Amino acid sequence: MDNIVNPSPLKTMPAKTTQFIKIPGPMRIVWGSLGCYWLKDMLNPGFLTIAVMLLSLIPVLVMEKYFPGQSEKTPSKNSV
Repeated sequence: MDNIVNPSPLKTMPAKTTQFIKIPGPMRIVWGSLGCYWLKDMLNPGFLTIAVMLLSLIPVLVMEKYFPGQSEKTPSKNSV
């Protein structure tokens, strides 16, 4: 076991690029939850839970537009 060599040598890490995630609109979430509700009878009753979780996500996304949080890029006023 002493002769084991790491197969992947240490490489330099590339610079991180910022990628933004596009959040789906509320109507797409409604259609997805209706699809889950429709699938619950045919496949698995667990799809009902997924449909309820998707519908409960809509108020969070709507409030995010009206009350945007502080971005990670913007430094806090209280930071040292």
